[in-house]
Amino acid sequence: MSRRAGLWLEAALSLLVLASLGSAMLFFSRNGYLPQPFVFDTNDTFMDWFNTAYWANNPGAFSVWRTIYPPLSFAFLDLTTLPNCYLYSAFYARDCDWLAKTTIIAFYLLDIALLWLSFRRANPATAPMRTIAMAFGLPLLFTLERGNLILVCMVPFILAHGPLLRSKLWRGVAAAATINFKPYLVLPVLALALKREWRLLELAGIATVALYLLTLAWVGAGTPGELAANTANWVAFQTGQVWNEINYSTSYAPFLNMRAANVPLLEFVPSRTLEGIELAVPLVITATQIVALTALAAAWLQPRALAPARIAAILMGAYLVTQSPGGYAQAFLLFLVFLEPTRRAGPMVAVVCGYLLCLVGDISLATIMELSTVSWLSERSVTPEFGLTWGHFVRPMVLVVIVWALSFDAIVQVARAHIWRPPSLGLAGHDRAAGHCGVGGPARSGMAEAGWRADFLHRWDWIYRAVDARNIDAGSDSSRSAGAEPRSCALCANRAPSGAAVPGNCWRDRLIRLSRWRVHPHHSWRDRSQRRADRQ
Repeated sequence: MSRRAGLWLEAALSLLVLASLGSAMLFFSRNGYLPQPFVFDTNDTFMDWFNTAYWANNPGAFSVWRTIYPPLSFAFLDLTTLPNCYLYSAFYARDCDWLAKTTIIAFYLLDIALLWLSFRRANPATAPMRTIAMAFGLPLLFTLERGNLILVCMVPFILAHGPLLRSKLWRGVAAAATINFKPYLVLPVLALALKREWRLLELAGIATVALYLLTLAWVGAGTPGELAANTANWVAFQTGQVWNEINYSTSYAPFLNMRAANVPLLEFVPSRTLEGIELAVPLVITATQIVALTALAAAWLQPRALAPARIAAILMGAYLVTQSPGGYAQAFLLFLVFLEPTRRAGPMVAVVCGYLLCLVGDISLATIMELSTVSWLSERSVTPEFGLTWGHFVRPMVLVVIVWALSFDAIVQVARAHIWRPPSLGLAGHDRAAGHCGVGGPARSGMAEAGWRADFLHRWDWIYRAVDARNIDAGSDSSRSAGAEPRSCALCANRAPSGAAVPGNCWRDRLIRLSRWRVHPHHSWRDRSQRRADRQ
């Protein structure tokens, strides 16, 4: 697909996202509540925030409420809420605490601003369309309606894994904040290990532990033992909440518990269909895990072949396919996917799937429950209907397609990288894995050379080998055998053993001179006379 066709496709998909948002708003104006997959409890808007904030202002978050959030969430909410509003209940606090509601909206707008800046730096041509999809798409709007702390966590996540920050210190601090908000976000950080970025990984680990200990001292609760016990209790509790898990899931795993659900699914879904789901779900999840692990193993062999965002996306996608932490967690994966260029088929498929996941609303298959309740958003009594939808079956498959597309493209890129450089099996960073002349060992230090030029020479090492093997170079074999003094090569002379002869008129020396005027990324082509002088 040409670049212009890709831009038109993304523009059409972003308009489709806006059209789906308009359809959802029209549904809300007519019925007084938001359509599926928004939570069917229409009086629960923002309550992910205010339930947590209530326990941030009252004792017992880890012993009574049995929360699985690390202490950072409670320390943050302690600073951004009005304590006097939390004397009675979380619902009372929602109507009282104007500071908390302002903070929710402010972080939503901050997320949009950082998304725009990140996408513009990655690719200015596609930045408007991808920002629209993320800002007005289902994952972030679902997060906003719930008031989930992912709105806050998105800020350090964008800074840690996006192109905005250059400082390793601040990227490590941002990564630490993401892990302390949502512990499963340690998976994208592990991409640093596959990239051999050990210093940045160590910095992120130290910052994570330091931030945890600081917030643990602030809150006074949330020890590792308490978090482990509460997590086990939460897993047991969620096992019986099949409908809540299926409603906006990232994985097919909750479908394995459909027979144990408290809703009469067999009245709406044939028994043979359930048996097919129970057979297919483990196969799909296992196959996706194998494909993702293969891509990650390939990335280990060629740490320079893939961008860190690609490896982080594969790690995050494989986790979301395996189990569902909630539909709003798709926002992290979609951010990484929308950083991808669309020059190849794999990233293009992943980006298109990302737009599809941003569509707001759903198509109902069967109504399972009807409620009579009050909508907090419309401030009126409503009778919402909820049931099985196409999205329950399609969205997890779209995530599977994203992981497969990115993984297969990663494997292809690694295979191509094997042409240019040998695989790296050790733990050393790629800058120390091999010398520039194709010989293992420490990189030369006698000649100051920019990293882009070293990479240029390393990529064209096969030319040097071919030329040296066939003796295709200026001068003849007879002139060399007659004792003609070879012209020294600063690169090879520095790497040659003591007393060894230096190949005359080294082709690599020519490449050095060639690279000075042809491939420099920060300078335009020099004038003709200067280029002629460089050749001499």
